[in-house]
Amino acid sequence: MREAGEIRQGFHRVGGPGGLIVEVVERESLTEDSASLWGFVLVLDDISATCATLGRDVVSEPRPAVQPGRSIATVRTDVGLGVPLALMSPDVR
Repeated sequence: MREAGEIRQGFHRVGGPGGLIVEVVERESLTEDSASLWGFVLVLDDISATCATLGRDVVSEPRPAVQPGRSIATVRTDVGLGVPLALMSPDVR
């Protein structure tokens, strides 16, 4: 769990090491009617190579993520996936 002002984040691992991680973000002002799926994040061994292969028309350039030592890139909404998708480098800690 992580507290950041009015936001609380919880990270839940499904499966063993390297398995799916589900992040749940909540805040007091969020009601049942306003809850929504924020999107998906794929963790990749080589985010730079993946972004280079997909190209700038599909995905942004990798940039520093909130988590120290990690990079993140976002798939552009006009690609038409329907759900936001981000690509992230692995946790190297």
